[in-house]
Amino acid sequence: LAGARMSSYLVVPVFAGLAATAHDVVVATVGARWLDIVPLVQIFAIGHPVRSLIALGGPTLTATGQPSANLGVAVGDLAAAIALLVVFSPLGPAGLASGWALRLLVTAPLIAYLLGRHAGLRPGDLFAGAFGAVAAAAVMVATVVPLGEVLAGTALWVRLPTVVVAGAAVYAGMTWLIDPKLYAAPRALFAQRT
Repeated sequence: LAGARMSSYLVVPVFAGLAATAHDVVVATVGARWLDIVPLVQIFAIGHPVRSLIALGGPTLTATGQPSANLGVAVGDLAAAIALLVVFSPLGPAGLASGWALRLLVTAPLIAYLLGRHAGLRPGDLFAGAFGAVAAAAVMVATVVPLGEVLAGTALWVRLPTVVVAGAAVYAGMTWLIDPKLYAAPRALFAQRT
């Protein structure tokens, strides 16, 4: 669970920030002619933090001597993905991305149930560690989106770095307020190595 907590503090802000700044990131990385993929980037960015937490469940099941349960999660995830991709494919690329993200509604409860059954974790334990990261990222997004709108008339090379730095500062401040012990963990780890 400590790994899930630390992972969420790294993964959640990156993908929340990507979802919030997808338009500018797409323009900066692949050009304005690719603006049609902005909704896809946003959908994948929103779904990825949940996917990363689920991914930690598989090794936990294997470590507790339940590799068949891990295989069951993978099969359930694949079956849900295929079914939802078929259902949403008529909606085009955004439908396919939505199908990919919605499969997490099948996989997340399944992994939570199996972790409870085989590892003794309560259903919410895997996701509870992410609460601080999600709360801090919500404040970050609530800051970044309006800031991006205020800076809309500025050059992209000014706007995007400004928004990213402001978002990182807000996120760091919020994580410090929400979970001050978070910053003690890396310091203790580095102190042990020296």
